[in-house]
Amino acid sequence: MIVFSKDFPIFDEAQWPLSYVQTNVVSQINAALKDGSLNTRKNTCVCGSHKDTFVISGCDRYGMNIPQVLCRECGLVRSGLVFTDESNDLFYQKYYRKLYNANESVEQYFKKQCNRGEHFVELLSNLQILDKIETVAEIGCGSGGVLFPLFKIGKNVRGYDYDESFLEYGKIKGLNLYQEDFYRSVENNSIDLVIASHVVEHFTNPLDGIVRILQKAKVGGYFVMEVPGLYWFPPSGFNPLTNFQNAHVIQYFYKDYLEFLFQTLGVEILYGDERCTFICRIVSPINNIDELAPNDKLRVCAMKNLDYLKRRRKELSRRVKLKTKIHRWLRKNNLVR
Repeated sequence: MIVFSKDFPIFDEAQWPLSYVQTNVVSQINAALKDGSLNTRKNTCVCGSHKDTFVISGCDRYGMNIPQVLCRECGLVRSGLVFTDESNDLFYQKYYRKLYNANESVEQYFKKQCNRGEHFVELLSNLQILDKIETVAEIGCGSGGVLFPLFKIGKNVRGYDYDESFLEYGKIKGLNLYQEDFYRSVENNSIDLVIASHVVEHFTNPLDGIVRILQKAKVGGYFVMEVPGLYWFPPSGFNPLTNFQNAHVIQYFYKDYLEFLFQTLGVEILYGDERCTFICRIVSPINNIDELAPNDKLRVCAMKNLDYLKRRRKELSRRVKLKTKIHRWLRKNNLVR
């Protein structure tokens, strides 16, 4: 059962400043959803729960007509609907980059990726495992910026993605990047370090995706994963209620949940934080799991997450009211049109 709560704004329009290109793309997507060119299906929670789900927003931050919901059993925030496999492929091929990187050049994106890669190198160095790594593979590498700092210190790196323009930019930098299926191209138990940086949240089946990625690392090898964290606060005044994105099937993970997941899979957690950056060591072969039934701790976390989002909603509401007052004053004094 889906529960609509007065504690949350059921947005029906974009909560993110859109460029002309983005506005046009969103209109195309919503039209495709209406005429059946893009098809959706219900997105059940990875924990398998069929209990009440709270609607946090009626659309995503760009204004796509996809509800965003919170599971009261495990506390994960997810898109209530997801594209079917065929429509998902079409979305990423035709709309995704225009919508999500409309105002960002490939060079800017590469530099941003490099910053994350340098952070990963620092963490690996602090854990004193950098010298144990020779081969590195990344799924969803984009332009390869995350791999570049590892490449510069002599690691044998390779990345996999589907966006040819982004891959070509990284190839110019000397990186081995491939427009291929990661799962088919990388053998199991073959890589010292596998990276999934802001990839897993896009999966329609994140548990299966994590397991399949982990299986590519050698036993004794390492795994770096970063996904959006519900409790991470960047300096810009982040508010999760304005950041729900349809492409992020699982919008936000949280530290306790990922700790429970990795412990269930039998991997050793070497590092984890509220940003949901995790570094793990694979200590034995990884077995498949169909769902991750929540324990009592996750149920407590679910209520904590719900209360947290209610507080953030109030903060957001105050800011929206303040902006509205300012805008009315500016218009009254003919300072804006």
